[in-house]
Amino acid sequence: MSSRTLVIVLTLSLLASPALAQQPEVSFEAGADLVSQYLFRGVVVTTKPALQPTVTFGFGDSGFSFNVWGSAAIVDRDTQKEGDELDFTVTLDRSLDAGEQSVGLTVGYIQYTFPNLSADTKHSEEFFVGLSLDNSLSPSLTLYYDFGIFDVWYLNGSVGHELPLKPESNMTLGLSGDIGFSDATGSFKFNHVGVSASLNISRDEVSFSPTVGVLYSDKEINADETEIWGGISVSF
Repeated sequence: MSSRTLVIVLTLSLLASPALAQQPEVSFEAGADLVSQYLFRGVVVTTKPALQPTVTFGFGDSGFSFNVWGSAAIVDRDTQKEGDELDFTVTLDRSLDAGEQSVGLTVGYIQYTFPNLSADTKHSEEFFVGLSLDNSLSPSLTLYYDFGIFDVWYLNGSVGHELPLKPESNMTLGLSGDIGFSDATGSFKFNHVGVSASLNISRDEVSFSPTVGVLYSDKEINADETEIWGGISVSF
């Protein structure tokens, strides 16, 4: 573990320690996405379908959570397996007092691992900090800094909204969009923009969401520029 990683992890632990000391109730969430291809910040990681499971542990009112997320191509493994990934994320969420408007502050650390790549590219590390507003559009702005193998700054802004399809229905239409900027190509500039729509169906503690989206990237990020993708999510 690098010295910067140690500082980040210790800082998050110290910020969360007062609430964690009260033995908070532990919550558990899990799910999986099946996507037509793996797209990450405008980059096409795999061109074939991938399965992406996720598990999150929350620690009550501490705002502290731990997530494990993975992606594995399920078609043409011989050519797509280098896109396999397993990530570990530590996050701390805080609510800031901003009068009538609730502002959320999020800080965290991500350890990316790539099991099928060469030894010097098997993992990377990232720190992030974000702000969000608790309103109908759920706007957020998050800044990421990868200080591992990529050494890249990335800024993402997003909005999202859910529309009930009929009163007291367990079905909603989710609409979302995001735009990203990065210095992945050498100078800080436009990276990508994307929009998606999902049909969210929930029953008890299980939800099911087919999704379709369109992604447009800078040509230096993706030579094809435009990608149309689809997926199905299940979570509980």
